[in-house]
Amino acid sequence: MATDIESNPLFGLLTDALRAGPGSPEWHQAVAKLRSEGLADSDEYRLLVQVRENLESGRDYRSVRAGPGFTRKVLEGIENEKQVGGAKTGGIPLANVIAVISVIAIIGVLAYLGYQLFPRPGVSQETVEELEKSYLPTEVASAKFDGTIPSAWRKIGALPLESTKAGLKPAPLAGGATQPSVSAGGALLSPIAVVPEETFAVIVQLKPGRPSDDLIVQVFVSTEDDFSADKAISSNELVWLIQGSRQKVIVRDSQTEYNAERPDPTKLDPITVRLAVSKSLAVVSNGGTKLWAGNNGLTAKPRTVGVRFIQVDPTKPVDPTMVVQSIRIVKK
Repeated sequence: MATDIESNPLFGLLTDALRAGPGSPEWHQAVAKLRSEGLADSDEYRLLVQVRENLESGRDYRSVRAGPGFTRKVLEGIENEKQVGGAKTGGIPLANVIAVISVIAIIGVLAYLGYQLFPRPGVSQETVEELEKSYLPTEVASAKFDGTIPSAWRKIGALPLESTKAGLKPAPLAGGATQPSVSAGGALLSPIAVVPEETFAVIVQLKPGRPSDDLIVQVFVSTEDDFSADKAISSNELVWLIQGSRQKVIVRDSQTEYNAERPDPTKLDPITVRLAVSKSLAVVSNGGTKLWAGNNGLTAKPRTVGVRFIQVDPTKPVDPTMVVQSIRIVKK
């Protein structure tokens, strides 16, 4: 009889199901088989055990050992039933909560990336490289100094300027200077101002002359009209200059951003200085060589450009070899 029972396909199916445990293919197959024959019980485990016990009634008891992971699978099945029951009574499974939070977090990250990467009104996405390569074909103001100073260009400061055939340079102070400790400056301002939203460049050709710490030549961009009466310096400027053997780039609040050797002082050939300026950036170059690039430090006001001479010791004679030959302002 024991042999007949063991050869019964249903008995073997139930035995395999109990060994494999809840959730296994054998378990689902056995439950489906019994329910297809009209047997029903909400507790699948009890259903399988009861049918198997009925089959083996009248024979010696044959124990069934649980297969690998049987206990774990039974506990997981019980836990799943609890979660299903909780969902039916209004509880929210933890997995669903985690999924919702994850989706919200992903949406937040994508929104932040979109805000940072896509252009926004009023915010320039221009880079230094784009500014350096910008095409500026339109000349809006210019002056060539070969004996005269165009009337549209405004002279300011205590140091007088004159234009000779060689170029623009400081003129002797009227009556002479008697105080070596008091430096004097004079500048020539452009007749137009460029709005901060426009990209432009000021291009100056000059002869730096022999190295001298007593005379400074500067090319500048200013957003203020509060030029001092003695040195013609304003409170917000971007400046390139040569003094002695050094050339420098200075931004707002007199912060030196670049300080290096000037071009070969033994050569008195003209050099071309270019300041390219956008709303917030600037690129300063000398003879096609980029010296400095970065935040221009200028406020969002119209920009006036100019050239300036500062005589550190006005009692000494002016170096006649340091002259500005021309200045141009170009934009798109």
